[in-house]
Amino acid sequence: MAGIFGAGRTSDSPSAEAGLTVILDLHHFDDLMSDPDAFAPVFVAIWSELADHFEGYDDRLIVELLNEPRSAVTTARSLELLGLKIKLRHRQPRG
Repeated sequence: MAGIFGAGRTSDSPSAEAGLTVILDLHHFDDLMSDPDAFAPVFVAIWSELADHFEGYDDRLIVELLNEPRSAVTTARSLELLGLKIKLRHRQPRG
C-alpha cells in the first residue's frame, strides 16, 4: 500500500520553496475526538507516515500533533495520546 502520499513525493512543497513556514496538523479529526480508543492507532499511523514523508525538512515545518482536543479527548486523554510512540523526532534538515 502506498499510504496517504501515493507513490511518493515528486517535488518539494511550493510553500517551502517560497520560504514560508507551514503548520501541519490533523484539523477536524472528528473520529478521534469522539472515540479516541478506536482511533488512537490511526492517529499514530498518520503521524508516523507524515514523519517519514517530511523527514529532513527544516524548522519552517511546524507540527501540531493534536489540534483543538474536545469531546472524549479530555486533557488526560490528550496527554495519553501525545505520549504514544510516534516516531516524530528532530532530524537533520535537508540540504
